[in-house]
Amino acid sequence: MNYFAHAVRFLDRPYFLAGTSLPDWLSVVKRTVRLRRTSLTEHLTSPDERTRQLVAGVVQHLEDDYRFHSAPAFSEVLVQVLRLIQPVVNTPGVSLVFLSHLMVEIMFDAALLCRFPNGANAYYAALSHVDPLWIEGTAQAIVGEEVEHLGTFVRLFCREKILYDYNDDTATLRRLNQVMARLKLPPLPTALANVLPDIRSIVAAKELDLWRALDG
Repeated sequence: MNYFAHAVRFLDRPYFLAGTSLPDWLSVVKRTVRLRRTSLTEHLTSPDERTRQLVAGVVQHLEDDYRFHSAPAFSEVLVQVLRLIQPVVNTPGVSLVFLSHLMVEIMFDAALLCRFPNGANAYYAALSHVDPLWIEGTAQAIVGEEVEHLGTFVRLFCREKILYDYNDDTATLRRLNQVMARLKLPPLPTALANVLPDIRSIVAAKELDLWRALDG
């Protein structure tokens, strides 16, 4: 799952919402860091309310991912997207399964943003109430290692407002290529933009089934 799908049910709880985003933020800043349920438990009873909210959001993220990726609807959509991109993407080093997975998650966010037209505004409004440096310090305490520049990245993330790009094909391709660049992979072909409308339709058709997966 991607940022908005994790957060949409918690737009009124800024630090919980930040927790649902934290695993993905950390994967950008320090890919070797892994947030696991067993290492989070002690922090769920922290005397600090913000810490409890942040960690509960992380736990929610992990549970959501498990349910979402285990859902038959996710597997069905993943296969359909894979078939669509195979003829147009032959970029060396790029796993088509990984790319399909990423695109399903982004397009699920796009579908939800259509259903909740003020959702992106509410998401970024909630994040405006969190302290990025506090997030960095607390994340370091939770994972037991430095996560340098996390606070800076959270500020950048809030400034970039990527959710607003997910319903535009050109902007979506640009965001996908930012991921490729971060992973030190070649850019995706411009021809991929030609199949993005079909991918949107496939994911939108399964949106409710994907959403129901979050209820377990």
